[in-house]
Amino acid sequence: ENPKLSFFKVVNSYFKLTLNEVSKGICPSAKISSSSIIANNARVGSNVFIEDNVEIHSGVSIGPNSYIGQNSSIGENSIIHPNVSIYNNVKIGKNVIINSGCILGASGFGIIQKNKSLIQVPHIGNVIIKDDVVLGACCTVDRATMSSTIIEKGTKIDGQVHVAHNVRIGKNCIVAGQSAIGGSSRLGSNVILGGQVGIIDNLIIGDNCKVAAKSAVMKSLESNMTVSGIPAIDHRKRKRLDVLVSKLPELAKKK
Repeated sequence: ENPKLSFFKVVNSYFKLTLNEVSKGICPSAKISSSSIIANNARVGSNVFIEDNVEIHSGVSIGPNSYIGQNSSIGENSIIHPNVSIYNNVKIGKNVIINSGCILGASGFGIIQKNKSLIQVPHIGNVIIKDDVVLGACCTVDRATMSSTIIEKGTKIDGQVHVAHNVRIGKNCIVAGQSAIGGSSRLGSNVILGGQVGIIDNLIIGDNCKVAAKSAVMKSLESNMTVSGIPAIDHRKRKRLDVLVSKLPELAKKK
C-alpha cells in the first residue's frame, strides 16, 4: 500500500546504521554526579558531563563531549549525539533523537529597555521534548520565560532551526532547515514549514497549515491554510499576483 515506507523498513532491518551511538557502558572519562540516576543499560561516551539530579533511562545513548544540566531527564531509548548541550531542567521523552550541535534550554531573547540600557529578562522556565521527536544538527530550543517551551510527540525538525522561548509546537509537525519560530507562537498539529520560513512572535498557526519555503508569516493562520511569500498570504492568491507582476513590463511598454 505504501511502497516507499515498505522499502525503508527493509533498509532499516538489513542495513541499520547506528551513527555515533555509544557501543556499550559508561566511558571512564565521563563525569557523572553521584546524585544522578543512570539506567544499567544506558551508554555514556567519553568526556560527557552529567550534573546533579539527572535521570537517564533505559537504552539511552549519550555521545562524547555532551553536557547534561541539573534536574534534566532523558527517556527510554533516546539518542543524544556528540557535542550536544542540554541545560538545566530539560525534559526529554522516549525515542527522541538529538543531533550534534544542538543546544536545549538556553535563555530566550527577552529584552527590556531601561533608560539607555538593555536588560536581559531572566528565564526560569524549562524545555519539554515529547516522545519520538527528532532535532536535526545545530538546532536551538530556548527555555521559557516562566512556563515551558514544548515540542509535542512525533514532530521532526531539520537542522539549524531556532525555536524561541515559550513556543509550543504541536504533534507530527515538519519543520525544514533554517526556519525560525518567534517567541510565544503556537503551532498546531501536522503543520509543515518549508526551509527558511520565519514566524514572528505571538502568532497562532492552526492545524494542518503549510508554509512555503522562504515565507515570512506576519499574521496568525487558521487551520488548513497554505501560504507563501513575504508577507505570507494564501498561496493561490500569491500565484495570481506573481502572474500580474510578470506582466508589468509588457503593460509599461503599452503606455
